[in-house]
Amino acid sequence: MRCALLSIGLLLWSSQATAFAVLTNPDLLLTALQAAQQAALQEQAALQEQATCPAWQPSHLPATPQGWQNEYYRLRPLFPQCLGSADYLAYLGAIELRTGRIGNALDTLERALLLNPLHGAAQMDYAQALHYNGDPFAAQSLNRQLLSNPNLPPLIRQQISLNQKRLNQLLNTFTHQLTLSAGYDSNLNTSPSINQLTLTLDGEEWLVALNEGLEPRSGAVAHLGLSSRYTQRQANSRRSFELSLNSRLSENRHDQQHQLSARYQQHHRLISDNSLDHELALIALQHGDKHNFTTLEAQQSWQRAQPLAFLSSSAATKANANADATTSSRHCQFIASHTLAYQDFPSRNHLNAVEYRLAPRVECDLNPSQLSLGVTAMYNHALENSRAGGNRQGHELTAQWYRPLGKGRLQAQARYSQWQDNHGYSPTLLNNARRKVVRNQLSLAYLLPLSPHVLLTTQAALQKQTSNLSMFEFNSRQFDFGIRWQF
Repeated sequence: MRCALLSIGLLLWSSQATAFAVLTNPDLLLTALQAAQQAALQEQAALQEQATCPAWQPSHLPATPQGWQNEYYRLRPLFPQCLGSADYLAYLGAIELRTGRIGNALDTLERALLLNPLHGAAQMDYAQALHYNGDPFAAQSLNRQLLSNPNLPPLIRQQISLNQKRLNQLLNTFTHQLTLSAGYDSNLNTSPSINQLTLTLDGEEWLVALNEGLEPRSGAVAHLGLSSRYTQRQANSRRSFELSLNSRLSENRHDQQHQLSARYQQHHRLISDNSLDHELALIALQHGDKHNFTTLEAQQSWQRAQPLAFLSSSAATKANANADATTSSRHCQFIASHTLAYQDFPSRNHLNAVEYRLAPRVECDLNPSQLSLGVTAMYNHALENSRAGGNRQGHELTAQWYRPLGKGRLQAQARYSQWQDNHGYSPTLLNNARRKVVRNQLSLAYLLPLSPHVLLTTQAALQKQTSNLSMFEFNSRQFDFGIRWQF
C-alpha cells in the first residue's frame, strides 16, 4: 500500500495550490483516488507474481551448448509466473543470449532492468545483446557506464572489461592491402604518336622531326601496391587514416612511376540521416628519376539520405501461397562533392597551380547491378603568369557499372574529359592557338575471390587523347593480371 499512499500524497500535497484544488474539486479528488487504487493493484499483482514464482535456481551452470538449450526449455514455461523476479528474468535472458535468441534476450533483460536497474549481470548481458543485435555503439556506452561503478564485483568487472576490449577491436581496426600484378602497356612514356611537328616561325610553317627518344615506348610492366588504413568508428561518425604506395615497374627506369599518398577522412551522420564527409590528401608522384609534382587536396562531400523519388521503385512478388515474399528494390542516391587542390611542381615552379572541382553524381542500386553517373566541373588557376596557356577550365563525365558474374564481379568504367586554356599556348604552335584537349578512357575489370581475403584481378584499359595541338595527342592500351590480398 506504500505506492498507493505515495500516489495520494503526490497528488494532494505536491504544492499548496494543488492541495486546495483537490479538496475543492470532487472530480479531481476522485481521479486521485482511482490512480492510487490502480497503483496499489499493480503493486499487489507484482508481489503476487513474485510470491508464486517457483524455485528455479540451477544447481550448476551448463557446460555445453545442449545444456544451455535444456536449461532454456526448463525455465521458459515459468515465464508468466516469474515476471516479478528480476533474478529469474536476468538468468533467462542470459540463457536466451547464449542460445542465439537475441531478440528474446533483449526483451527479457529489459524486463529485468525495469525491476532492478542496478542488476549487474543483467546490465552486462544486455550490453552483449545490443552488440549481437547490431548496435555495438550502445553496447560500448553501457559497458563504459558499468565500468565507472566503483562497487562492481571484480569478476564482473573483468568480464565487462574483456567485452569492452573486443568491442574496441571491432570498432577500431587496422587493415592492410597488398596488390601484385603484371601486364603490358603500349605507351609507357605517354608520348604522341607523331614523328614530326609543325611549327610557326615568322608567319611560316616548318616541319620539325622529333627525336626518336620521344616516340611511344611499349613493354611489360609490373604493378606493386601497398596500403595500410586505420579506422575508428563511433555512433554517428567514422574517421580513418590511410597511407599507400603504388609503383609501376618497367625495364626502362625512365618509365617507372612511384606514387605515395596519405589520406585522412572523416564521415559524419547528420541529424536528418544525411551524411557529410571530409578528406585531406597529400599525393606525391615521381616519374623516372625526377619528382614530378606534389598535390595537397581538401574535399568535402554531402550525401542525401532519402533516395531520389523519380529514379527509385520497388516491387514485391510472391511465387505462391506457401513461398516467402521476395522484394527487389531499385533506388538512387545523390552525392555532391567539391575539392580544392594545390599543385606543386618542384623543378618547374611556373607550372604551380590551384584547382577547384565541383562533382555531383548519382549512385543507383539496380539489384543486382550498381551504376554511378557523375559530372565534374574544373577550373585550374595558374600561380605564375609564365605558364603556357594560362588558366584553364573543363569538365568530365564518368560512368561506373558493377555486376556480379559467376563467383566474381565485373566492373566497367567510362570517362570523358575536355578542357582548354584561356590563352594561347605558344606563338610557334598554330599561331598561338588556345590548347584544347579531349580524353576518352574505358576500362573493364573482373574480380574473382579465391578466399575471403584474396582476390584474383584482371583488367584491360584503353585511353585516347586528342588535341588541336598534335604534340598533346596520344593513345595507350594496358592489360594486367594479378592478385589483391587484404589482411
